[in-house]
Amino acid sequence: MHTTLTAVIDDLKDFENIFQCHRSFIVNVNNITSAKGNSNGYQLTLGTCPNSIPVSRSYVPRLKSFIA
Repeated sequence: MHTTLTAVIDDLKDFENIFQCHRSFIVNVNNITSAKGNSNGYQLTLGTCPNSIPVSRSYVPRLKSFIA
């Protein structure tokens, strides 16, 4: 399968729990277990995944609306 992230986001636009947090990442906000960061950006932890997902500064205000 070959597609772009923009096309995937467009296909998932009806789902309110899908959040683009970086130009290369989208996440399901129901799977966020922690969000750590400061004015330079946040890092998300999802479920039991050992890796963290970056949140660009431009997406932080929308992230705060999900986790507030």
